[in-house]
Amino acid sequence: MERDFIVRMEFFSHVLDMVAQPVRLEFRNDQGGPTYPYTPDFLVTYRTGHLGTYKNDRPRLVEVKPKKEWSENWRKWSSKWKIARRYAIEQGWEFRIYDEDRIRDTAFENIKRLAPFKRSDVDPEDAKIVLKLLGDMGAAPINYVLTRYFGGNFRGRGLSLIWSLLANRAIDCDITAPLSESTEIWIPHHG
Repeated sequence: MERDFIVRMEFFSHVLDMVAQPVRLEFRNDQGGPTYPYTPDFLVTYRTGHLGTYKNDRPRLVEVKPKKEWSENWRKWSSKWKIARRYAIEQGWEFRIYDEDRIRDTAFENIKRLAPFKRSDVDPEDAKIVLKLLGDMGAAPINYVLTRYFGGNFRGRGLSLIWSLLANRAIDCDITAPLSESTEIWIPHHG
């Protein structure tokens, strides 16, 4: 599940960096006693002021746990998560627990669907035409681009090109919504 979290987060253009096991914290269980170490899984930092789908650009301390595990053990683990939340707040961050519902969502399915297109050979001239159109218009639905430049027998080639441009992050879309020919695409802003 951690690998899927990484794959998902690496796709988002507003994610600036991910650091695995960024900090080691000490905590005591609710009954007191000895201290124990706790190392959250990731620290994710974001591009500030990014115009993407997320409004919050504060760094996020993340624990990745299967839903079944954390729901069965939340009482036992609440002490370490409280310390992580407190530490994150002190740093100006947030603390979040990611399970399969947060990781393996529509965005993740779209990212998996686009993955084979990362290695596609595309005609650089076709790519230049699509990028110019999006640069001039700001954004356009995929079916508009296909109708305008890839009619008839060339529609499949045009769609493969668009999937490749999305997979390689040359263009962007709302990856959290199901991908279709009505999906709006644009050139990403790396602010």
